[in-house]
Amino acid sequence: MFARGRTGTVVPPNKRSIPAPPIQVAACVVRRDDGHILMARRRPEQTSPGFWEIPGGKLEPGERLDQAAIRELKEETGVIGQGLKPLLNHVHDFPTRRIHLSVFIAENWGGVPRGCENQELAWVDPRDPSVGPILASNTRVLARLALPSVVSVASRPASDPAQWARSCAARASACCAGAILLLDGGLPVPQRQALVRRLETAECRTPRTVWACGVTTANKNFAIEFSHMAANRRPASSKDPLRGAVLSLSQALAPGALDGVDVAIIRTPNSDKGLLSDIRMRASGAVYALVEDEWIDFTNFKTLGVDGICITERHSNANTHEVFV
Repeated sequence: MFARGRTGTVVPPNKRSIPAPPIQVAACVVRRDDGHILMARRRPEQTSPGFWEIPGGKLEPGERLDQAAIRELKEETGVIGQGLKPLLNHVHDFPTRRIHLSVFIAENWGGVPRGCENQELAWVDPRDPSVGPILASNTRVLARLALPSVVSVASRPASDPAQWARSCAARASACCAGAILLLDGGLPVPQRQALVRRLETAECRTPRTVWACGVTTANKNFAIEFSHMAANRRPASSKDPLRGAVLSLSQALAPGALDGVDVAIIRTPNSDKGLLSDIRMRASGAVYALVEDEWIDFTNFKTLGVDGICITERHSNANTHEVFV
């Protein structure tokens, strides 16, 4: 519809006010055994020159997202990716365009990486990138890749919070946990936030973050928010923290339960741990098993078919996870 200006002339609608369909972009992560991923620096003649990104690009007509990711990876770096699995997807708004970025990770890859388009390449630790600046559309992807494989679970304190925080930190160090999950038993948000701060400042030999329902915790390269995750939630934006949920096994198996969940923590009785592989196959986000340390050898957690484990304290009340679901 057209409007008339003050002079009576016909004024076309402001194109900037009409959101254009997002450009479909696919990218492929290749990872070395040490966890470092391959990133490329954008050339001077490209938009956002000098920024670092995961190799990828726009879809061609008739192409699937995974096909585009494989093609772009090979064209840019000479690397051939195989066994692609969905890793993350979100919408990002650049000043002049909107993209829908779908990121895959290659289970296997081959070839010697080289800058086929005369761009610089580097192997980067997503937990502490040694290059920069990072393209804004990629920072959420690095947060997903920086998730720890072992998480220590802490229930709410029974007495002295300071002593409790020190004990939780010591336990996290003992099992080399990269995060502490606070199962708070329905505490009010201010108390929950105070406990998170205690856990974050307690001395610990292992760098870590704290995960808690209703509290977004972040460091330089990581942000995560746990809440009730409803299906068909709005599409994720690159500015959003990762979305986490703690679910019972039956909830996780329900159709659509893991839609939009970047980090799913599944409480898994020993007798049902065989179902975790099925859940992992259907989930696009990371899947953690919430387990009791009596029955898990957490050095071999990948035999469960999951990305990581959350280890509860022996004899603690693990049922407090229900406040999340």
